[in-house]
Order: sequence, then structure tokens, then C-alpha cells
Amino acid sequence: MFIVAMTLAVIAAMGVYALQIASTEVKTAGFVRQQIQTQYLSQYGTASMTQALTYNAQTYASVMIQQPDQFCYSLFQISTQPTANAQSQACHRAMSSELGTQVVQGGAPAQLLSPVAGYNPTSDLTRGQLGLPIAPEFFVEVTDPYQRQPPPGYSNNSSTTICFKEVTASAIGMTPTTVIANANDSTAFLSEGLEMSRARIEFGPVRCDGTN
Repeated sequence: MFIVAMTLAVIAAMGVYALQIASTEVKTAGFVRQQIQTQYLSQYGTASMTQALTYNAQTYASVMIQQPDQFCYSLFQISTQPTANAQSQACHRAMSSELGTQVVQGGAPAQLLSPVAGYNPTSDLTRGQLGLPIAPEFFVEVTDPYQRQPPPGYSNNSSTTICFKEVTASAIGMTPTTVIANANDSTAFLSEGLEMSRARIEFGPVRCDGTN
């Protein structure tokens, strides 16, 4: 009886171990899939911002300087520095809903994500609450605008008022997976995927600095 009991115990332990390994493999595959989806979201954000800058160059060039968004993640605590100027604090955060209205020239707004998830830049926990869709989302922050020489094919006459700009686009993709009942429950972050991609985008033509 002792030998039979020990044999059954060993077989049961092996079965539990096999089940645990299979469960871990499934979880790992899910995390890898979520990571890839999040990476694609961030790249999607970069491409969307590039398209938006193509059709709305002057709008973005002006708003990020004249009406900079506060608390941009890409410029963490820059505004608190004593030497910070308008150039260093320039930032505009564009959500997927905004970019959907900017990527089609003269056409109807495009829905870049389905379903569309709301996002509060001061509290990411607003997404994924009970009763709200658990949906992917991305946003893009454009910062560091610098004037650049026109590319080949454009006039390089010093008297022209047409210039080009270069900005840093930081796109953050997010894939939440947990439904939470309490918006203050910080454990929701444990299953959320975050991925950032960064690119430098040259766009224009826009008005040169110091011109009307």
C-alpha cells in the first residue's frame, strides 16, 4: 500500500507540474502577443502623426509653440527648469481620435481604432473600468521643433518666408487587459502593455520663425 500511495503521489505531482507548465506557456504566449500588439500600436501612432503633419504642417507648428500641452511625458519637469524657454517647452499631445480627423486631406474623419477608447492624460485608470470597453489606445507627443533647410526642389532663397521644421514624435501604445471596478485601483497597471516608439519627422512647408 505504501508503494502504491507513493507512486500515486509522484504521478499526481508530475501531473500538477505539467498543468502548471502548460498554463505558464499559455500566459507567456499571451504576454508576447500583447507586447507585439502594443509595439504595432506605437508604430501606428508614429505613422499617423507623420500623415497628420503632412496635411496640417502649419497648424501643428504653431499650436505646439503658442499653446503647449502641460505635463507632457516627453518633457518631464522641463517647465520647472530655470532656463526653460518656449522652444524647450513646446509640446502637443495628439490622441488617436484627434489624429483621425487630421490624416485625411479634405475628407471625412477616419476611425483609427475600433472601439475608440477614452483616455485621461492625468489618470490612465479611466480606461478599462466596469461598463467601459477594454480597448487599445495610443497617443503621440511632438516636441523639440527646430527649423530645417528645405529639401531639394524647394527654394533656398534667404528672402523666402517658407521653411521646414523637424520635431521629435514620441508615440505611446497602450493595451489594457484588466477590467476594474475602482478607478483608484492601481493594480490595473500590472496587466497593461506600454510601448514607446520615437522618430524624428521633418515636415513643411511652414512659415519661417519670426515671420507672419
